[in-house]
Amino acid sequence: SVSISDDHLFPHYKRNKKLIAIPGNRLRGDAPGPPHLKGRGPGIPSLISNVLMSSKNKSWGTFLETGLETYMNELFHKKYDRAFPTMGKEIHQATATAYRRFSQLFPLKDVEEARTRRQRHNSTRQLAYLQEASFVKFLIETHGKEKFFEVFDGKSFDAVYDRNIGILEREWIKLINGIRITN
Repeated sequence: SVSISDDHLFPHYKRNKKLIAIPGNRLRGDAPGPPHLKGRGPGIPSLISNVLMSSKNKSWGTFLETGLETYMNELFHKKYDRAFPTMGKEIHQATATAYRRFSQLFPLKDVEEARTRRQRHNSTRQLAYLQEASFVKFLIETHGKEKFFEVFDGKSFDAVYDRNIGILEREWIKLINGIRITN
């Protein structure tokens, strides 16, 4: 569960109680800090990700963490957030749009490298972020959050989904290919 109060200055996770404690002043934007940051508290997904989201999956951890943060951002905002990487579109819609613009998707095993390389163009990084978020959304909404968090906590895709990452990737690409682009 999530607790919002002014008892703490920093967000933290109480594992024994399965509780995420978020300082209310951080959400309201009145936390102590420089004047130019007043009224600009960080979003809930970023706070939660800094506290809770540390994947134990050695092969896919950062990919899953980054994708989950962007997916959570979509869940917490009634209208799609106009920020990077979705730019105001639903995650799958934004991914399909970027895919058609570039005429390619990165193989999932290469997405993290594409996102983190400094010499990459911002559009390349955007596509990488979108792929992470879209694949995470696909896993959660197609197979359930329980299975997703088993992988997040370190189990292999094969063990949890009874299929390897390559098969899951092809299923996800089929979903992306079937999306009709809207403006």
